[in-house]
Amino acid sequence: MALPLEGIRVVDWTIWQQGPVASLMLGDFGAEVIKIEAREGDPGRGILRAQGLDLTDRPNFYFEANNRNKKSLAIDLKKPEGVEIVRRIADRADVFVQNFRKGVAARLGLDAPTLRARNPRLIYASATAPKVRRAAHRRSTTWVLPGPGSCTRAASPTIRRWRSPAASPTRWAP
Repeated sequence: MALPLEGIRVVDWTIWQQGPVASLMLGDFGAEVIKIEAREGDPGRGILRAQGLDLTDRPNFYFEANNRNKKSLAIDLKKPEGVEIVRRIADRADVFVQNFRKGVAARLGLDAPTLRARNPRLIYASATAPKVRRAAHRRSTTWVLPGPGSCTRAASPTIRRWRSPAASPTRWAP
């Protein structure tokens, strides 16, 4: 039985959880997913080791769970040749997914306008964090880092209130 996304090629230039999970779902439905990693590898490959887990005799379940059904390609995007490789892969792709900070893709020439100029049918999915102003950051009672919006909200007082059994329900919209 054919899967609904068979024949669809996805370029996955994402890290951590939000982007990798989005593209793994496309892979679960039959898409060919090509994961672009830094030469050192995706940061998710080392997260369990950083927490003290010895993974010498077993796979990294965090990374494997978020990146199943993917082909990985390690590329040095600090070199123009590396960026050109990704552009050529995107030329033949149907979907390009990225979740880096605002401006990173444009600085490397992997932003939607640049890639769509080469491949007009490309669907470009970008999940970046809201910009955090320094003044608001200094006033904040919690740490706020640039990253996927749900991670930022998870560190906010709103989520803490939801976790408290004594607190009344709070409606919060992004």
